[in-house]
Amino acid sequence: LPWYLPMIGPTLTLACQDLLIGYAKIPDEELEVHILNTRDQAFSVYPLATIGEFWFLVLGLSEHPSYTCLLNRLKNASDKTKPLLIDLGTCLGQDMRKLIYDGAESCQLLGVDKCPQFEMVGYELFRDADKMKGRFICADILATDLDNPLEKTRGTWEIVVSSMLLHSFDWNIQTAIVKKMMGLTSGKGAWTIGLLAGDLEEHEVPIPPPLVPEGVKMTRFIHSKESLERIFKTVSAELQVEVKIQVSYQED
Repeated sequence: LPWYLPMIGPTLTLACQDLLIGYAKIPDEELEVHILNTRDQAFSVYPLATIGEFWFLVLGLSEHPSYTCLLNRLKNASDKTKPLLIDLGTCLGQDMRKLIYDGAESCQLLGVDKCPQFEMVGYELFRDADKMKGRFICADILATDLDNPLEKTRGTWEIVVSSMLLHSFDWNIQTAIVKKMMGLTSGKGAWTIGLLAGDLEEHEVPIPPPLVPEGVKMTRFIHSKESLERIFKTVSAELQVEVKIQVSYQED
């Protein structure tokens, strides 16, 4: 597949090296082999470009302009045993580990992904199964049945994170995800925060096999700043929720 890269390249940032050495206690000389092996485990489960191109190493949430405010909200919480932040589409849980390394408590966080195997690969990557067990659930973000473990947490989260998730879907599915994000929040003062691949002009791109079956035509909607604002305004108006929306481009 064209999005399976044989070498890691610049996606292994200094921040991620620091996390893997300082948090996961992986010796510097073993980093490359360790990353390649765990990447291959994850790619064999689900061949996403996020995995094949090593984007899970970027720790994008920590580059968000509000990251320091988010981290301080967790660190200054009156009850540090209460779950406050849910990470939708957590992938290997890399942003959660970065939050913990920077001072948040693991019990404040919950990661959600549709792919249950990613939880185990995340333990392998960060060597922390002992401290992170119970901090992940497998759930379909779009499911609305009451047995869905995600649905059971509706209305309880102060911070809902969505990193590199929305751009994987078309406009209609993105709308459903934004509705779910807002439904998960605890109300006034809650945040939804995240990042995604975007462009200066909104457009659709086809989803290639093997991510969809041969002959099936599906697209992803790539946002501009204006269209991302529009989807949140549309959903908040439909749900009659008052929101303050801030959208910006990352310079690089």
